[in-house]
Amino acid sequence: MNTTAALDLYAQGRVYFQNFYPDLYAPVYDGYSVELLSGTNFLAQLYVGPLGSQEADLEAVDYPPLPFKSGLLAGYFSGGTYTLAGFAPHTEVQAQVRAWTAISGAAYEEAVQTALRTMVFDHRFGKSNLFSVLLEPEEDRGGDLFGLSPFCIYPPPYTIAATRLTNHLVLAWPAADTNYVLEASETVRSTNWVLVPQLPSVQGDKRVVTEEISGQQKFYRLRRL
Repeated sequence: MNTTAALDLYAQGRVYFQNFYPDLYAPVYDGYSVELLSGTNFLAQLYVGPLGSQEADLEAVDYPPLPFKSGLLAGYFSGGTYTLAGFAPHTEVQAQVRAWTAISGAAYEEAVQTALRTMVFDHRFGKSNLFSVLLEPEEDRGGDLFGLSPFCIYPPPYTIAATRLTNHLVLAWPAADTNYVLEASETVRSTNWVLVPQLPSVQGDKRVVTEEISGQQKFYRLRRL
């Protein structure tokens, strides 16, 4: 028998899942409205892995996602003590907090897929920095998230769909958000992007602009107002 594996199987390190303490204030913001996340419309989940793990290798803890507090404690969550099976006390783990809009899904991964599929600002998600947590034994409340930094959730970045139609270029992007304008430039690295004068028309769930194709190279971007 592999003794190390057996010990890991029964290891029970503890972490305290809360983003505010006397020495830690790491609120979570809505990058769209620049407000603190508040109430059950937003969820947070802790992801962990062995120390040194890459972000993609972290896994959600075996506890349900937490809603955020409201009022004076908006931006904060408090789930109390989490026991992490397979991680020994007095060892460090790699950790990350991920947050999202509750309407987007019950789990972070589902929320990301919903946001990317719909491309509307109602669906937003984000994740914190990677940080380490020192796990505590069962008789203690759990290691604190002292390495956690404040972070934001955002809608997915909008992309422009371009379709050539004879001698015209049809440019389209999601219609749900009115806070973007279409700009054009002859070079990607230009500091002189100019507003496309034609106003977009709404066609279904898209905003559409049709530009006549000239012999001149042109790049397009969406700029948020």
